[in-house]
Amino acid sequence: MSRVRFVVRWKKGNKLIDASGQERKAWEIARGKRAWGEAKLLWDTHFRVYRSTRVLALPVRHPEYRGPLWLVVVRQGKGREPWYLLTNEPVETAEHAWEITFSSVRRWKIEIVVSMSGKGNWYDNAATEALFGSLKDECVHRTFSQSHEEARQSLFEYLEVFSHRQRRHSSLGYLSPLAFEHQWEVPAENPAVFLPD
Repeated sequence: MSRVRFVVRWKKGNKLIDASGQERKAWEIARGKRAWGEAKLLWDTHFRVYRSTRVLALPVRHPEYRGPLWLVVVRQGKGREPWYLLTNEPVETAEHAWEITFSSVRRWKIEIVVSMSGKGNWYDNAATEALFGSLKDECVHRTFSQSHEEARQSLFEYLEVFSHRQRRHSSLGYLSPLAFEHQWEVPAENPAVFLPD
């Protein structure tokens, strides 16, 4: 079975198991650890400035994933929240940590460019962004998949079983899509018939 490579943004409050076997939050695992190598400048597209950035990587584990994992910590200087990237690729050197960081930065820039549109534009994709945000928070960040097929099955179950049938949506008055559809059903004993004039 071939192994699937992944790099995901990890929330600082989500827990992992550190090298000593303790379950701790990502920021607690990284606290006090020195960055590797020299700082590099990364372009901040939001503020349009270069940020002096340093990286380090720490071996970690997750209770639901069998293989080894590495937590890549990207620090962008004083007063800035670090990024936490979780990968199953071995990260032994600063150069490899930078490769992981740059691949994530490239992906993030693409997502930002694709999702941008002006206020009130008919092609604004806020609903799609909301769906993907919920999908990441409620499904992707809570599970690990060993293969593409497992990931596909997990996404199918989330979308078709949970999100479309059980999850309450604010755009539907906090009803599930199934409940929303049922409230508009016409009873079979009293169908409305519209005949042309």
